[in-house]
Formats: sequence, C-alpha cells, structure tokens
Amino acid sequence: MRSLLSLLLLASACGTPTLVETDYAKNCSVDADCVAVYIGPLCQVCGGCANTAINVADKAKRDADAASAARSCPPRFGPQPACAPCRQPAAACTSGTCVLKELP
Repeated sequence: MRSLLSLLLLASACGTPTLVETDYAKNCSVDADCVAVYIGPLCQVCGGCANTAINVADKAKRDADAASAARSCPPRFGPQPACAPCRQPAAACTSGTCVLKELP
C-alpha cells in the first residue's frame, strides 16, 4: 500500500495534463461560430464543465487533444465522489471573439 501511495504522489508531482486556451481559435463573426468548452486541467475527479468558448472549427482539435492528454491521468481507485451537474452556458460572438453568455 505504501508503494502505491508513493507511486500516486510521484505521478501527481509530474504535472497534470492541461488544455490551454491559447491553443484554440476564439475569432468569430456570428454566434454560430462559437461553442462552449472546458479548458484547464484534465485529471480532476469533478470538473470539466464548460468555462470558455472557442471557434467551432477548433472543437474537434480540442476534443482530440483532451482525449489524448487524459490518457496520461493517473488511475482512480475506490469510490468516486458524486459531482454536481454542469451548467450548460451558451457561447456567443462578441466583438469578434467567442465568449460565454452570462447565465441567469
């Protein structure tokens, strides 16, 4: 058990795979050019809710990057906590940049 704990601590010290917002286009002309996505660390137990908007043309690239990076997350053991459901914000084009619309 002690060696497993050491291994998990070592794995977490090596860094968490993270999606970086600047890797994806945010330019737009109309709201339909934008999509809400999660950008940030990928190995969280709860998380992954949309927190920014990018150009829809980069959505497939973002999804592929997320899937590839998530493969390097350490395994999870035991029961997982119940996570709150994500709110579903809408993406919008404001002054040529994709943003999330404020939720009421």
